[in-house]
Amino acid sequence: MSLGRHINFIVIDEPSKIGMKEFLSRLSSVAKDSKLSTYKKLKVLNMALKAINLIDEIERECRFYAGYEKNKGEFSRLLKDVKKKH
Repeated sequence: MSLGRHINFIVIDEPSKIGMKEFLSRLSSVAKDSKLSTYKKLKVLNMALKAINLIDEIERECRFYAGYEKNKGEFSRLLKDVKKKH
């Protein structure tokens, strides 16, 4: 099946795991047509990582508090609703 688009999947691993040179190479290929500087791309990537970590923390807390909820499944439903809206 073709979507009519050429797609490259790029895995952005931590620089400590793949090396800074490889990390920057992958980052530059993500938005190679962008006019943003590498510094700004790194800044945006850092913001995205913070958002991902925040979402992970929220999910951990939902799983923790799920053991104390009065209405079984309430935290799971809330988390699904939040993910669906955002």
